[in-house]
Amino acid sequence: PIPISNWFMAEIELNETYNHFTSKIPELAFENESWSFSANSNFTFSLPKTWKIQTWVWYQSPNMYGIFKTKSMVGSGASISKSFFNKQLSTTIAIYDAFHTTGMRANINYANQDVYLEFIPETPRVVFRVRYTFGNSKATRKAQDKSGADDLKDRTGK
Repeated sequence: PIPISNWFMAEIELNETYNHFTSKIPELAFENESWSFSANSNFTFSLPKTWKIQTWVWYQSPNMYGIFKTKSMVGSGASISKSFFNKQLSTTIAIYDAFHTTGMRANINYANQDVYLEFIPETPRVVFRVRYTFGNSKATRKAQDKSGADDLKDRTGK
């Protein structure tokens, strides 16, 4: 997580991938390769009185998986949560794929076959979650049990 301010955290992930597939089955041999790009972003807004709002968006460019040639995919969601009892209890309501954009679409053009596949999940989904953390919330962590955010603070001094 990248702290933009004390009330706003951002997480952004960018990936570039190269795939190379080959098959040496006689009369059905193929060789496919592709570069693809994916991006994920997650933004968390801390509000007064232990409320939080979170939004996320992800994207996957067209790609090759063996004989499958997928089309681009995109998805998004948002949630709002509230913590209670010194943050030991939290409740969250989230919506996934509110714009009905998630799904996999692919073509197969192989061995004299042209196939179009489409998987579109039933969306949007609304999820309600309750989480309770057991144990001593005041217990201290060992010095060697640092998180990635702690390590970043140590290196940058912020």
